[in-house]
Amino acid sequence: DWTHANGLSYSPDRGSYLMSLGHMDQVVEIDEYSGTLVAQYGGSDVQYSVNTTPISFPHSPQWSREQNLMLTTTDGTTVAVEYAIDSETGVLTEVWSHGRAEALYSAALGEVQELRSGGHLVSFGMGGLVQELNAEGEVIWSLQGRAGKDRMTSIRLLNFREDGSGWGPASGEQ
Repeated sequence: DWTHANGLSYSPDRGSYLMSLGHMDQVVEIDEYSGTLVAQYGGSDVQYSVNTTPISFPHSPQWSREQNLMLTTTDGTTVAVEYAIDSETGVLTEVWSHGRAEALYSAALGEVQELRSGGHLVSFGMGGLVQELNAEGEVIWSLQGRAGKDRMTSIRLLNFREDGSGWGPASGEQ
């Protein structure tokens, strides 16, 4: 398990897959048709702008509506992060994050989803906490369980549409 591939998402808009490689501290983008590597984010060669959370044991990567990279990262504390990527330099800049104040450590299974409202749904996985944030970043709903082995763990978040037409992440809607 040298890569620990722990998250996969598909983007029809980009024609590619994002896969997080936890043990390599990176996310790779793979072309859906050729299977070739489009880009790597994280790892030892990445450049971050000042005050940007580095990618460490990433999970659940996906693209936001603005084509920013969203994921959870864990390095002592689990944080949901959205990065803008400079297409010319490859530099990652943190444009949104949530989780430092909660100071939770989740060894696995974190996830972040963008909501149509402009807010986010964040799971701290094995940390036992799920939160919905409004567009201003304020927590408007929260579910806290007991964290740890044999306790509450959120494996997958499903964003049910308000009109009852099914489920799916807002960033992948057409």
